[in-house]
Amino acid sequence: MSKRLIFLLLGFYLSLALAVYGLSSYDPLDTFNRANTGPPPSTQWSSPVLSGQIGLKVVSNTLAGSATQDSSYWNVRTFPGDVSMAVTLTAITTLSRYVRLYIRLASPGVASTTTGYLCQAVFESTAAASGLTLRRVDAGVPGVNLGQTLNITWAVGDAIGCEMRGTQLCMYRRPAGSSVWGSATCLTDATYTTAGFVGVGLNGVEITVDDFWAGALGRKGRARFLD
Repeated sequence: MSKRLIFLLLGFYLSLALAVYGLSSYDPLDTFNRANTGPPPSTQWSSPVLSGQIGLKVVSNTLAGSATQDSSYWNVRTFPGDVSMAVTLTAITTLSRYVRLYIRLASPGVASTTTGYLCQAVFESTAAASGLTLRRVDAGVPGVNLGQTLNITWAVGDAIGCEMRGTQLCMYRRPAGSSVWGSATCLTDATYTTAGFVGVGLNGVEITVDDFWAGALGRKGRARFLD
């Protein structure tokens, strides 16, 4: 076998290995596996997302709230307009709580100028009131309700995902104990289309999440955690 053929074969197998690795190794940006700290949870996070809120912190190797309105954003870099993110729910001991995944954030933490979107998992006392809400943040206020879906009973161990592609905002759920993601809802809004920061919001110390993921959409043009 010629050296040229050997090199070609090695290159092929290396490319194949990298492709497989790239699709199967979407590691979290933050596992929160460190000593209790914060707010913020580390120097890679800044607080808050919305003016007047309190930052998140690390508690028992998870991301936790500090008070009744808590949020932090990943300050290392902005992400492209087409972006996905996800966390895993690790505790919910009191109802009337939520997990927010902020996406396409501009000017986070600046009063009256923060803009972007959020996917919100809602935990209420009855299944009929639990579900999700997709909202747009205008001038520092998440007041525009783009869509709501009820009758989703979230559970500890569920993974919660959010994706923005073009003008489409989608929310996903991976039930506890499953490896399969399902689309909870999708809608469109064309107000904000550019790159921005991503962040997490929790409303209370009784709810925690883990394994924060975020990144540009995968090669298939969909959320990276789905690849």
